[in-house]
Amino acid sequence: MAAVIRSLNRLLPFATPGTPLVQDLLHLAALCTLLYFAPQIQARLQDARRGEPAEDVHQHVPPDEDEEAQQAPPNVNEESLGEAAVGADDVNDEQAPLEVFDGQPGPARPLTPSQGQRVVGTKKAASLARKDQRRHANEMRRWQAEEQRAKDAEEAEEREKAAAPERERRKAAAAAIEEKRAKERSEQKQREDEERQTNLRRQELAVSVIKKDLQERKCSNLLDVVVRVGGDVDEVWLEKILNARSVLGTQQDGLTMVTGTGWVVRVTAADMHAVYEAARRGSEEAESGEVSYDDIGRWLQHKLGA
Repeated sequence: MAAVIRSLNRLLPFATPGTPLVQDLLHLAALCTLLYFAPQIQARLQDARRGEPAEDVHQHVPPDEDEEAQQAPPNVNEESLGEAAVGADDVNDEQAPLEVFDGQPGPARPLTPSQGQRVVGTKKAASLARKDQRRHANEMRRWQAEEQRAKDAEEAEEREKAAAPERERRKAAAAAIEEKRAKERSEQKQREDEERQTNLRRQELAVSVIKKDLQERKCSNLLDVVVRVGGDVDEVWLEKILNARSVLGTQQDGLTMVTGTGWVVRVTAADMHAVYEAARRGSEEAESGEVSYDDIGRWLQHKLGA
């Protein structure tokens, strides 16, 4: 029993961990070679059983349907063949004689019966039938796909034709809306430009009036300027314009400012010297010797003429 096991271990590759590596590689090479040549060996054995050479394993010439139709069935008796021959002779009498076809070109190497009719096995016939079935199925699917594509293209063209009027109508409506919006934008821009020009003219008029009043009498009443300019303006608007035009603030000739009572006044150094002199005289005349801010404001207002 031990000898049998040892023999099996030697024959079977990869049987035991103790098998030498060279032996495993040889077994592997032999196994791969056997698996590679096994189909060819099997084909040669089958050809040897059928009595055909191995070179004709993959050659198959299907019999012609006309030749099969011309072959007589095996159960036809001699009398039937004789009647068929008589009928064929009657038909051939009306046709051209055989001498007409003499000298006509023919096949250089006519096929022998053994070459024209190969014996096909059951598996090969089934394989050919499956291939034909798959080919017919693929052709059917291809034809259906082409028909469906043609139908889809025709339907798409019909939808395109049907949607063309609606698309043109929408395009015209969109163009009209865009034209209306462009006209509205143009009118709005024109109104804004006119308002801007009007606002600039009002600003120029207000600044020129105030500067003229400051130059002539060193003060200007904002309320009078608002009435003269007109429009939707007020004293706050005038003050913002004066700040933007740098009319208010300290300048070389003095200080220009807006009072709480709505007057724009310009005070120079000479004006302040006169006010200080009046305050000095007032303090000397007063019993307490003090001067209030109200007195200074009154003297300054009198000096400016506001």
